[in-house]
Amino acid sequence: MKTSKFLSMNNVKLVLCFLCCIPFTVQAQKKISAIGFSNTFSKSLSAHFSKYSLFSINTTAIKTYIEEAGTANTNLVLELPGLTTFNLYLHKNDILSDSYHLTVASPTGNQVFPKPACLTYAGVLANEMNSGVRLTITPDFIYGIIKGNNKEYFIEPLHYFTKDASPGMFVVYETKDAIFDKTLTCGVTERAAAQQKISQPGGTTSGLNCVKAEMAIASDESMFLRYGSAQAVEIHNIGVMNNVIWDYTNAQFNNNIEFVIAGQHVSTSAPTDQLSPAYTGTNSTIILPNFRTWGQAGNFGFTYDIGQLWTTRNIDNDGAGTGQGTVGLAYVGTVCTASRYQLLEDFTGLNSSGSGYVLEILTAHETGHNFSATHDAAGSQFIMAPSVTNTHTWSAPSITAVDGHVASRTCLGQCNVSAALITDFIASPANTCAGGTIRFVDRTLGGPTSWNWSFEGGTPLTSTNRNPVVSFASAGIKNIVLTTGNPNGFDVKGSTAIISNAPSASCTPTGTGTSNAGINSFSLNTISKTTAGLAADGGKYFDFSCSDNTILTPGTAYSATANVGTATPSNTFNVVQFFIDYNNDGDFSDADELIYSSANCYIGNHTFSFTTPFAPPVFNQLLRARLIAKDCIGGINACYNPTDGQVEDYGIIFLGAEPPCSINYWKGTVSTAWENSANWSCGSIPDGFTRVIIGPGKPNYPEIKSMAVCKSLHNVSGTSVKVYTGFKLDIVGVN
Repeated sequence: MKTSKFLSMNNVKLVLCFLCCIPFTVQAQKKISAIGFSNTFSKSLSAHFSKYSLFSINTTAIKTYIEEAGTANTNLVLELPGLTTFNLYLHKNDILSDSYHLTVASPTGNQVFPKPACLTYAGVLANEMNSGVRLTITPDFIYGIIKGNNKEYFIEPLHYFTKDASPGMFVVYETKDAIFDKTLTCGVTERAAAQQKISQPGGTTSGLNCVKAEMAIASDESMFLRYGSAQAVEIHNIGVMNNVIWDYTNAQFNNNIEFVIAGQHVSTSAPTDQLSPAYTGTNSTIILPNFRTWGQAGNFGFTYDIGQLWTTRNIDNDGAGTGQGTVGLAYVGTVCTASRYQLLEDFTGLNSSGSGYVLEILTAHETGHNFSATHDAAGSQFIMAPSVTNTHTWSAPSITAVDGHVASRTCLGQCNVSAALITDFIASPANTCAGGTIRFVDRTLGGPTSWNWSFEGGTPLTSTNRNPVVSFASAGIKNIVLTTGNPNGFDVKGSTAIISNAPSASCTPTGTGTSNAGINSFSLNTISKTTAGLAADGGKYFDFSCSDNTILTPGTAYSATANVGTATPSNTFNVVQFFIDYNNDGDFSDADELIYSSANCYIGNHTFSFTTPFAPPVFNQLLRARLIAKDCIGGINACYNPTDGQVEDYGIIFLGAEPPCSINYWKGTVSTAWENSANWSCGSIPDGFTRVIIGPGKPNYPEIKSMAVCKSLHNVSGTSVKVYTGFKLDIVGVN
């Protein structure tokens, strides 16, 4: 009889470059190819998007395939010819409460409809470490956001924009190409915010880690007329909230905030609109209080923490019917109180501007007010800026305000700890320099009660804290694994952090100045940095390359925006110049390292575009990117020391190539045989290019009776790999 030996987590370590969390229980991959077509409809989409693509998508096939998976995770490849291919891993993430119902109000009475089958899904893209997916799917509908490492897409029905479009037609666009009208603003003023804030006595939610906010959603007659049926309105609203969850679970709030829709109320006529007293005008300062009165009279028929009203009325602040750019209004700091309400204008689609992505940010913004966040500075790149802004980023003051308000809300329940876990986390910064630290923030759905982290090369190497801070002394691709648990079981996610030697710089400006000119903000891909200018910042030069960096894709077009110059106390203009040290030699003098130099001087926002090289010379290393707000004299000079300006350095990274299925999770659903491909998430036996994770809670653990090989192996505490005598597991990567 052959004897055996075991590999445990004490004698192997993870060196795997985890690129995403591919769920354990998956079906065989299915590919669905969309059919592209041109816009021949009467409505132009150019007011909504700077660039977009149109496709016919077989959503019936998608929904059928996902339903066949039951509660399992599903691998689906959605091919969009000429644009991109999404290798999706999706799982059900029902955001409707168990007692959810839809009430449809008409002059003849109310009809009540039960909770529909699950429409909402979450997931990731295969082999993309920072990816995330939120989709709402029915047999004739797909709506939501798909984020990869470097690009973020939104998909929504074309008939939201033109009535000529047939079901099954969809518009797909990068979120950076969604047009945001800066004249569209929130109606909350800072004075009104102070007046509207209402204190809630007593109690704290501290220690819950994950809180659940229950939403009640109302839609007036105008929404019913726009979408054509109460069920279409219902699905639209569910889709918006499913996307908004992205902005709350991917923030750095102390408590994970999950939203659950407790029910909806749709009016089919003006007399049944959710306003008391009745009002048919456009004044938002009348509509919101009247909605509050209607809600507080118990007309929803169930309990809730936040009440939301959707309308297509062109709302304003004076009832004059001009709109005045107002698209939302909310009471501030009022969750669970008698003023727990918000008003949202569905201004997209059939109107002249907007999109589903814009509605996501609008809703996140007004909900932020309910959670006590006030406005950030005008023009800032934060969710709580007064104008609806293309960003997923919360400012530090907003995070502090929301954390404080959540801690005071005894009404907020704990997330359902009996639910299946969906492990997720974010890192800030996502990548850094040797000697730097990263804060890891748990964003697991399903109410985790335990956390076990593993940090390759980190201090500490392991942690059971929910949100640990870890330092990394040496450079390399460091593997991060989080295992979460609750009474329902365990789940695992792996990811990486690129720890880079700090990029060198042959020159750095010095000195201070008294001017208010310089760099006020900068955004590029996932970088969104706000500063204050030369005098307020206290220096001419700042190196943010280790703390504010982003991953770029070779051969890809990007847009960047810099806010420069000042009008206080008098106009001081700046030239905008941008450089990237592509070959990491410390200077910006090589070919193509001057990315942009503006032809004119500016005060305010200046946007420019560039395309990365198709074959960059350096991968998996932080490269220095230099932004200069330069005096309006002289020529191009990466070493320029400005008088009335500033220089800021940021970081960019190009990721090296990975095989199509580089992470293989052990499922163990068939047997203990390592050699059985059905036991693996990739549907194939690991090879020398495969990184392996053995997670907890599997029906079987692997036994090796062959000459097995993998690139690296990580087995979570309590799991094992049995290797029979005469055979071996060759781990060919660097451990």
